[in-house]
Amino acid sequence: MKLKAFNHNSVQPALYNRIPILQTLLACAILLGGTHVVAQPVDSSPESNPREAETDAWEPNTGLPFPILGLCLYSPYCATDNGTFKLAQLNVVSGNSNDFVGAQIGGANYTYGPALVQAGLYNQSKMDSKISGFQLGLINRSGDKYGTFYDFDVRHIQARTAEEKPYPISIVQLAALGNTGSPRIIGLQLAGISNRADQFIGYQVSLFSNYARDGYGVQLGPIFNSVQEDMFGVQGGMGLSATNLYGLQFGLMGQTNNGYGAQMSISGMSDSLTGVQMNAIMSVNSVQIRGAQLATIFNYAQKDLFGLQLGIANNVGQNLYGAQIGALNMSHSTHGVQVGGINFSDEAAITQLAAYNHAGNGVTGFQFGLVNIADGKARMQIGIINYAAENSIPFLPLVNMDFGPASDSPQPDQE
Repeated sequence: MKLKAFNHNSVQPALYNRIPILQTLLACAILLGGTHVVAQPVDSSPESNPREAETDAWEPNTGLPFPILGLCLYSPYCATDNGTFKLAQLNVVSGNSNDFVGAQIGGANYTYGPALVQAGLYNQSKMDSKISGFQLGLINRSGDKYGTFYDFDVRHIQARTAEEKPYPISIVQLAALGNTGSPRIIGLQLAGISNRADQFIGYQVSLFSNYARDGYGVQLGPIFNSVQEDMFGVQGGMGLSATNLYGLQFGLMGQTNNGYGAQMSISGMSDSLTGVQMNAIMSVNSVQIRGAQLATIFNYAQKDLFGLQLGIANNVGQNLYGAQIGALNMSHSTHGVQVGGINFSDEAAITQLAAYNHAGNGVTGFQFGLVNIADGKARMQIGIINYAAENSIPFLPLVNMDFGPASDSPQPDQE
């Protein structure tokens, strides 16, 4: 609706001269809006808002003449039409723009069209498949339908992916409290408390937590960092989580479902890792590791290990293809070497080197230590006490050898 047209000359001179702010505002109104002020009620319905109704087909309103500057005291009371192209807009308390705006400055800034710069206490770019340049404030939001920095709903992202809609893009978000970006963040998210983004390409840095569905770059936060799906790059902080990690995790506690690279923390966990787990206290893998587990105290691979375990205590739940080096080494089946103070293998072992070696049923290759025990056959044992249950001579000191067939090997037919 339009307010009644006014002429600034009709204002009483005494009041006009005594209140300088009225002079300024009236002069801006005349400069920006001609001879009328436009009051635009806020209506969030798609029919009343062209940016909501047709967000994927935005066209700039370049009809001339258009104001160079825009002014809003408090939305919806603005001195210019919000649906026109502007180079800059000043929002004393709050204001919005439905078309391209170069810069929005004020208390609360809203835009449905592309904005190069938004600077205020609260900035929100409600665009869809548009570009938001630079946001500076206490709280910054880009995107209108995909949650806030404290309430992120992945269902919106899944629905968006199913519709194959293009992602809106934000370049830089700097906030004292939090940033949320439902689009791609290409550049930087920097916040005092929290950052959230559907996808970031660049940097997410905060003093508390960072969250993204996909990350390509660096995610740093002293408390918590999480990438729901793919993380290509570096995660650093106290708590780290990524479904698929392609790069480096370093911090207090790291977790990844599928890792390709390195995990360095106080304690680290992974389902499947190709690379290195190097943790100060404990490294845990629940499916398979191809590479190395290095921990000061304890390494555990629940299933198979292809590579190296190095720590005080090492344990492989199923098959060891490689080496264990530590004070205590344990595996279900050892297809490699165990080197340490005490070695246990539930089944036969190829090589065991320790003060005490114990191998299970089957054919064990070589045992060297003070005490060597094999529940099956042992090809060679060197130590003070040597015992192999299925050897021709089960017990022999110093050296015990037996290169005959195993007890379960097929025997030649007897005539």
